[in-house]
Amino acid sequence: MATPTSMSPSGSGRNLLFLSNTFNPYRLDPMKIFHLEGRPHVTLSNLLKIEGWVESGAAAKHAIDEGNVLVDGAVELRKRNKIVAGQVVKFDGNAIRIME
Repeated sequence: MATPTSMSPSGSGRNLLFLSNTFNPYRLDPMKIFHLEGRPHVTLSNLLKIEGWVESGAAAKHAIDEGNVLVDGAVELRKRNKIVAGQVVKFDGNAIRIME
């Protein structure tokens, strides 16, 4: 069973109760970084494969077609979309920031 945790975010004086195994909006998880290493971009389907989020190119294309991939917070349906530095890609509970 989860243990209750009490916290007061940003000194508001209000105590909020979160269960330790539930989503906590005040906990910031470090976001994974993908470095382009001199390349101008990486295609969205290749990024999903490189990160190991899908097992094959066909699986990547299917996930994108189904609308399960977000780029900068919006659903992305273009499989060959060129992802560039500064963008954030999210899929299946994973998130990654693209850097040069």
